[in-house]
Amino acid sequence: MPWFLGLLVLTLVPILSTVVASVAMIVAGLSHRKVPGLRRYNGAKAADWGLTYLLATVLLCGGHVVLLGLFANEDPVESFFPLGIPITTWALVTVFHLVYCVYAGVRAEKRRPIGFSGIPFFSRGLSAGP
Repeated sequence: MPWFLGLLVLTLVPILSTVVASVAMIVAGLSHRKVPGLRRYNGAKAADWGLTYLLATVLLCGGHVVLLGLFANEDPVESFFPLGIPITTWALVTVFHLVYCVYAGVRAEKRRPIGFSGIPFFSRGLSAGP
């Protein structure tokens, strides 16, 4: 369930839906803390990815706003790049997020451990075994 909450990004409210999806993944993933075994492990992995994706959103979208504020006021912006690199990177990360949430959600439903989950904030030291 926590992995499929990442699909809330599809509500198509830029930035806000990203924050909501990330927070939902973190909360739902951490709600499995008291359950032993694989559910706890996969829940922690979902929380890890939710927080990693939230940080990527804040850094990349914030970086884009900072770049626009620093450079767009002096001269008119004639092209999207290089100022658009952070927001384009965020869009690519979002596409990866959508695909990976489906993949990891299906894998978790089949009771298989999730490998990659971004920065291991919550899953450090956990094992997928009983």
